[in-house]
Amino acid sequence: MTPEVLEKYLPHSTGSLDSSVDPGSDWVTDADLHDVANELGGEWEQVGAYLGLKHAKIQQCKLQYPTDVHQQIFSMLQKWRDLHSLDNQKEHLADAIRKAEKGSLADELLLHKHM
Repeated sequence: MTPEVLEKYLPHSTGSLDSSVDPGSDWVTDADLHDVANELGGEWEQVGAYLGLKHAKIQQCKLQYPTDVHQQIFSMLQKWRDLHSLDNQKEHLADAIRKAEKGSLADELLLHKHM
């Protein structure tokens, strides 16, 4: 794969290619986060808490994008991903989504490498 293709599989949106990231790994991509943000809905703050984000970080996302809920959710998910470089990011995110009673969204995240 070319560096441009691999770029979309980066675990962080830093703009630099991390050669340790396997495109088939369990890292969460920006595309995954956008897909989750599109489907999450009103439970997003609860998911943030289940992911271990402090209330202040969640509120920061709301204040940063007061009229764009999708961007609030996406920003929250990015903050979580950037703070937690877990090997099993998708599983961890799916668990938090399941706890918020959005099991079908969690299943979709895990079943589709590229939602």
